[in-house]
Amino acid sequence: MPRKIDIYTRRLLKDNIIYIILLLIFIILLIIIVPMQINRLYIQGDRNSKLNLELNELKDKRNLVIDLKANQLDQAIQTLNTLIPSSEDYFSIIRAIETLSSQTGFSITSYRISLSDISKQLIPIQITGTGSTTSIVNFLNGYHHSGGRLITINSLEYSPNATKIDLAINFYNYKSMKSDSSVGIRFDAKRIDKFVAIGESLTKSIGSEEKINPQDFNYPARSNPFGQ
Repeated sequence: MPRKIDIYTRRLLKDNIIYIILLLIFIILLIIIVPMQINRLYIQGDRNSKLNLELNELKDKRNLVIDLKANQLDQAIQTLNTLIPSSEDYFSIIRAIETLSSQTGFSITSYRISLSDISKQLIPIQITGTGSTTSIVNFLNGYHHSGGRLITINSLEYSPNATKIDLAINFYNYKSMKSDSSVGIRFDAKRIDKFVAIGESLTKSIGSEEKINPQDFNYPARSNPFGQ
């Protein structure tokens, strides 16, 4: 009896071997293809979400440009190019420092730069100045852009008795900055209005006869005014 079952089983396998092989192939393909398709659908869904987000951002930018006054965007770009010029020159840096000094009453007694610390995007400068408490406060309140260039402070040392300050400041340019297409630039009315307001304040503070124009700062650099 067991022998008859064994013979029957063998014959059954022999007669259906093609179907069994096809079934195994189908199962293997199912195991391989289904996860791949699920992963592909997930990636496609993620791409669609990003495309929809970019499309919405483009629509917002389009609506913003339509709503802007004719010269607002130009003014904002012009001010940005003034604060962070595309090419660096030392004379605009000196001018910004002297402008801040004359505006605030904070007397800058010395400034120096180490050429070895210069990078493609910024120029670090060490400055020393003296003045009254009021002039120092005025300087610290207006140093960001009142001189006509974007300035940041890395460090500050204050001597109250001598009313003296030592500052490590940075000036920036964007000529060598690498753009990252994966990082979107925020583009909104508040930022544009702020740049327009900064441009207007610079025109008033630097002088009505000196229009805010990036080309005004591109003097030919005949020599390096900073020593080691």
